[in-house]
Amino acid sequence: MDSHINPEYYRDPSPQEAHDANLATIAHIKEIDPSHALITPILTPRFAPSCTSPLLAHLGALHSESTYPIQTHISENPSEVSLVKSLFPDSNDYASVYDAHGLLTSHTILAHAIHLTDSEISLIKSRGAKISHCPVSNTSLSSGLCPVRKLLDSGIEVGLGTDVSGGWSPSILVAAREAGTVSRILAAVEGEALAKRLENEATPSTTFTSTDLASPGEEDEDRKNKNNSAATSINHVKLSVEETLHLATRGGAACLGLSHKLGSFEPGKDFDAQYIDLGEIVGASEASGGEASGSNESRGGEAPLTETSPDQQHQQLQTQTQTQEDSETRDSEQAEAEAKQEHHLTHLATQLHEKGGVDLWGTETWEEKLAKWVFTGDERNTRAVWVAGRLVWGGMVGG
Repeated sequence: MDSHINPEYYRDPSPQEAHDANLATIAHIKEIDPSHALITPILTPRFAPSCTSPLLAHLGALHSESTYPIQTHISENPSEVSLVKSLFPDSNDYASVYDAHGLLTSHTILAHAIHLTDSEISLIKSRGAKISHCPVSNTSLSSGLCPVRKLLDSGIEVGLGTDVSGGWSPSILVAAREAGTVSRILAAVEGEALAKRLENEATPSTTFTSTDLASPGEEDEDRKNKNNSAATSINHVKLSVEETLHLATRGGAACLGLSHKLGSFEPGKDFDAQYIDLGEIVGASEASGGEASGSNESRGGEAPLTETSPDQQHQQLQTQTQTQEDSETRDSEQAEAEAKQEHHLTHLATQLHEKGGVDLWGTETWEEKLAKWVFTGDERNTRAVWVAGRLVWGGMVGG
C-alpha cells in the first residue's frame, strides 16, 4: 500500500519496495510449505485506493507470472466508490480499475461487492472473479446490504467472509446465519420500495391510455398479477438455511479455487470437517423447589411454660420437643430439596456451557436440526475439527 491516503506508518515507501516485500513474503511461505499443501500466498492490494497505479501494475504482473490468487475489497460503501472514481478518473468504474491492472481474473476474490453496477457485475462474471460476502462486517459498519441472490443469478460464485476485525465475530457459522438475516432485510427493503411503486402505478392518471379503458375486472386482475409477481420476486431474494451453508462450504471452496479438494464430502477430497454435537433431548424433570408443608408459626422459638401441674409441664415439654424435631425434619427436607434444585440448575448450566444453546425436543427432522444449529449453535457444539484428515482440535466425540 503506497497511496498517500494511507497514514505514514502504514504506507510502503515505493511501489518497488512493496514489490520486493511481496517477493520476500512469498519466499518465506515457500520455506514453510514448499508445495503449498496448506499455505498459499495470496496477493492483497488492500483495496484500490490504498495503492497507486504502478503498485497495482506490479501486483498484476506478479499474478500473471505466478498465478497466485488475489484478494481485495470492492464497492463496500458509497463513499469508497466515489473515492475510487476520484483517484482513477480514467476507469469507468471500480471493477474496471482492477481489470485494467490485470487483477480481475478467475483467481480473484472480491470482498463485499455491495454497491456494484450492472456493468460491473457483467465484467466480474466475464472474468470469472469470485465474491466473498461479509454480512457481519457490512451490518456492523452500516456499509449496506449485499444483493447475494442477484450475484448468484448472474452466475458469479459467492462464498462467505468475516472481514477479520470488520465485524463482531470471526465465525463462519455466524456469517452463514447473518447472510440469511441480511437477505431477509434486503427483501423487506426491496418489498417496501416495490409496494410504493405499485401503489403509485395504481393512482388514476390524468390522461387516458389503453389501460385506463380496460374494464374494472381486467384492471383488478392485472394488479393482482403484478402483486403476485412482486411477492415471488421478493421471496426469491431470501436465502435459505441450505443456501447459506452452501456459501460457507462449497461456495468458499469455489472462491478459493479449491473445489477439487475442499467444500464437500466426496471421494478424493480432503477430509476437512467438524463433529457437531447438539446435546441431549430436552425433558429432564426439574426438582421441586417448594417449601415443605406446615405452618411457619410452628418453627423455632420456645413456647413459654405456664403455671401448671408437673404432669402438664412434662406433657408440654414432650410436645415442644416433638415440635422442634418436626421443625428440624422439615428444615432438613427443605434443605435437601433446595440442594437438589441447585444441583439440577448447575447440571443444566453445565450442559448449556458444554452443548451450546440448541434445544432438541426429539421430533425434529434432520433439516430442522440443521436449521437449529445454524440459528442458535456456536463453538460449544463443535466437539472435534479435522483439517486434511488430521485431527487438529478436540476428539471427545462420544457421550
